[in-house]
Amino acid sequence: MAMIDRQLALEIATRDLPKDCVLEAREAQELPSGWYFPYRSAPVRRYAGVIINKRTGKAFRLGSYFPLQTGLSLYERGYQFETYDLVIVEVADLERTILALQTLWIGVDELEYESGIVWHTLRLFTPDELRSRLSKLPTVFGDLGFSSTAESLEQARESGVFIFEVHESRNWKRR
Repeated sequence: MAMIDRQLALEIATRDLPKDCVLEAREAQELPSGWYFPYRSAPVRRYAGVIINKRTGKAFRLGSYFPLQTGLSLYERGYQFETYDLVIVEVADLERTILALQTLWIGVDELEYESGIVWHTLRLFTPDELRSRLSKLPTVFGDLGFSSTAESLEQARESGVFIFEVHESRNWKRR
């Protein structure tokens, strides 16, 4: 499959612009794996722009929660999805891994039904639950958000505490 050039990337980027966003095509940046198009205006500065993957053509809306260069760098390191699944494949230091995972706010979605409403409550994993999960590798923690976890995971990667992969979260089960 041919790589997506700037012109095709621009067409893809303009197809699904969020409401009230204006694309700044003249200031596009070529990245090793994508084309970044900044937004000139966006509602409440929620989005900084969009990255179109050169290989797949998939659009990733880059939020404004990081400085721009941090967001672009994280994209190049594999954080190319709004939500992803974290697969831990090796642990070098169990206790430091547990501490690092606790900063990610991962847990179990507990469901309750009351007054005609299904309530979702995130219950964070305890250190003992994390220790148990990490006793059998690989282990998966699903549906994590890019904005709340990517920087912490990169700090863990750089310190060598554990080795992991990130995969796009599909949010469905196959039996």
